[in-house]
Amino acid sequence: MSRWYPVYGIWVGLIVSTLFFPFLEDGFVSWVLLLLFWVLTPMSLSLGQVSSRWGEEPVIYRWMWYAHPFIATAGTLSIYMSPGTAAGTLAVLWLLFTVGLALFGLYRWRRQDWSLLGEWALDAGWIYTVIGGVWLVYHRFGMEFIPYDDYTMLLTAIHYHYTTLIVLINVAMVHRVWRGDFPYPKLMNGFSLALIAGPPLVASGIAIRGVWELVSVAIYSFMLFVLALMVAACAFRFVAEKTARLLLYVSGVSITFTSLFTTIYAMSNAFSLQWLTVSHMVQYHGITNTFGFALASFVGWRLAKGTRGIAINRTEKEVNARGRKN
Repeated sequence: MSRWYPVYGIWVGLIVSTLFFPFLEDGFVSWVLLLLFWVLTPMSLSLGQVSSRWGEEPVIYRWMWYAHPFIATAGTLSIYMSPGTAAGTLAVLWLLFTVGLALFGLYRWRRQDWSLLGEWALDAGWIYTVIGGVWLVYHRFGMEFIPYDDYTMLLTAIHYHYTTLIVLINVAMVHRVWRGDFPYPKLMNGFSLALIAGPPLVASGIAIRGVWELVSVAIYSFMLFVLALMVAACAFRFVAEKTARLLLYVSGVSITFTSLFTTIYAMSNAFSLQWLTVSHMVQYHGITNTFGFALASFVGWRLAKGTRGIAINRTEKEVNARGRKN
């Protein structure tokens, strides 16, 4: 099921979003959630698949696949509805799905070798999606959460799905491909831990605001720039499929561009300047992040699955053995 379902999800998501885009309350911002529901989530599950030691998929993993089309439909209906009890109740179903993702991440984490920090990053990405699910529920119920307005809550929900999941999956893919050849493995492990800690770092900056927001965003943006270089280097050295390599190059350039925009936005907030507004960030940062980074990197890694280390459906024993070997 996991081999063909991401393709199915892409077509369903694109058809639904194209037909009903004019009816979306928040336009492109809501469309980004549809892409997350139908395309990026199943792709993340397929990239993170690890079977049991006997080659069988965990029960929770199978149930995530079976439940996904129904949960994605519920999330889609919630987005098309006006905020209220019905929309919020449907969003709760998506929140429960993110809890399932987090439980699957914990399942993988408990069964992996301590040296596999790249896989830990993937697990952390799924765990962080719960935060995005909570913010989505707040938004769809129409709740007030001072000092955040309704639109900010929606953007926060998207942020904790995209920034965490997509970034940390790219960390995992870089680890899988480069592990064993990277000259400074401890440095790579430390870098992975830093990126895992990145979302809480940025969240603390947004909460405290002022200069600390600029500092936290600048640190995280620099780490994303380094990640972009590593993704591009992996594509150049190890990915033979030309389309996959091109898409990974595009994702690296895109995350560099959006990181620069984020830093400029944080600087304008810290010093009360008017360089970039939220609408500018949605228009440039949001579109580039969605298509140039998230979609391009996911499709690129899927097309590169024949590259060493990106084998789909590896057993826990195989993953751990590779970690100890390297």
